[in-house]
Amino acid sequence: MDLTHIIRTIGDPLATPCADKVAIAFEDRDEVTYGQLRVDVQERMSGLAAQGVQAGDRVALLLYNSIDYWRLYFAITALGAIAVKLNWRLSAEELEYAITDSGSTVVIANAEFADRLTFLGDQPDVAVFSAETEFTIPGTERSAHDRDELIGAEPMEFRSAPWPDDTPAAIMYTSGTTGRPKGAVWSHGNALSYAAMQVMEWGFTPDTVSLTSGPFYHVGAFENLLLPTLLRRGTAVFMQSTGFSVERCARVMGTRSATRALLYPFMINELVTLGDSISDTLAHLRLLVTGGSAIAPSTVRELRRLLPDVALIQTYGLTEGGAISAVSEPLDAVEEPESTGRALALTEIRCCVDDIGTPLPPGEIGEVWVRSPSVSIGYWERPAETADTFVDGWCRTGDLGRITPRGRVQITGRKKDMIRTGGENVYPAEIEMVLSDHPAISDIAVIGVPDQRFEEAVCAVVVIKSGHELTEDEFRTYARSRLAGFKVPKYVRVVTDLPRTASGKVQKFHLRDAYRDIAGTE
Repeated sequence: MDLTHIIRTIGDPLATPCADKVAIAFEDRDEVTYGQLRVDVQERMSGLAAQGVQAGDRVALLLYNSIDYWRLYFAITALGAIAVKLNWRLSAEELEYAITDSGSTVVIANAEFADRLTFLGDQPDVAVFSAETEFTIPGTERSAHDRDELIGAEPMEFRSAPWPDDTPAAIMYTSGTTGRPKGAVWSHGNALSYAAMQVMEWGFTPDTVSLTSGPFYHVGAFENLLLPTLLRRGTAVFMQSTGFSVERCARVMGTRSATRALLYPFMINELVTLGDSISDTLAHLRLLVTGGSAIAPSTVRELRRLLPDVALIQTYGLTEGGAISAVSEPLDAVEEPESTGRALALTEIRCCVDDIGTPLPPGEIGEVWVRSPSVSIGYWERPAETADTFVDGWCRTGDLGRITPRGRVQITGRKKDMIRTGGENVYPAEIEMVLSDHPAISDIAVIGVPDQRFEEAVCAVVVIKSGHELTEDEFRTYARSRLAGFKVPKYVRVVTDLPRTASGKVQKFHLRDAYRDIAGTE
């Protein structure tokens, strides 16, 4: 089966529920039924095919959350093409890299991102379409095609035979450990398997109403909860991409009678501040999924008081590793609060001592390896990196951890030196490579420092060249011109030199110790 299975069976008398049930809802503003979704997808298949999109082509989506995102995603994958899910927070330079690296021949974007697409002005082979209102790419004579050109006059029939399981369906760019992001490829089999694994784990039914709160370029807002909800013919609800408001989110969950939701830790921290009012508003909620960082015990206790019937599930995973790999159970928060839980359904986890996957006994620390049907089939056009990360079906996560006596996974460190800030993964090597281009910088090291709201903040420790000057404001202005906002260092410290080993490697543990309390000094 391929991803089209989710909507192609609409109209089948054995498929339940009926076609007039709400499939997808944008907060409490807009919605589409399963029957209409099928027609919408077929019309966009027709429109994309008329633009020359064929199997294997890459179509980049630079879009805010919308119901159209789903229509386009299903239409692209139904044609056997590949949806390139772009992070709209990326800078112009980063977007150019991702679009070029993926070889996208079509870009569909919101007008708000036009100023970051100027590089397409001299690339006539890449078609640009507006997601809503028309726009002109600044500094060029190119205008985005009208969105109506993506809607065919007649619905296109689905392919008679499903696409093979290993057919690529989507590319999601992850931050690079060696300076450049890599496109993690998810196949039709990966996506459907991951949806089925969640159904097995959490028992989705046609009565399920799931809500996610993040941007769709993240697995956490699209493939998590919502895709399995559609697989089981429930109702998938999503929040707008920007300007998160816990009050609005709670209202939508109440209005839509959400039975499960995915909220990031800082959102849950804010949710419990609403107090006793959420007990009635969220009366239907039974499962609350979170991940990315730990939740304070005091928040967990207050959540249990306010919503005693809600199971709080903490998760661990990464895009390449098939998204969620480990899930907690309610008792874990009490008996092993330091763990990230046990393996998700159909998932294997081991901690390894070497590069060939030799497992360590429980209690010993090694690199965390995961294997499941949802593990990515590899990195786009990166055979060497693919061979290094994916071994015999296993994904090497780059994280360090141990297996506890209760069979839980405890993450102890980050082998790849990743920074986790506000739900985003940030890799210092990428930032260091970009910012070292500044003519006044002779040396730079980027680290993560504790942050009360977002778990970690990005801190740059910089050495200035002799005879040059560089203020913090100038440094950040330069960083914002080259990097996504969440990668721009929140803290900047100028030093005379960086601590290094005899072989020249920066000893970042010294820097982390030195600037651990930097948040309290500003």
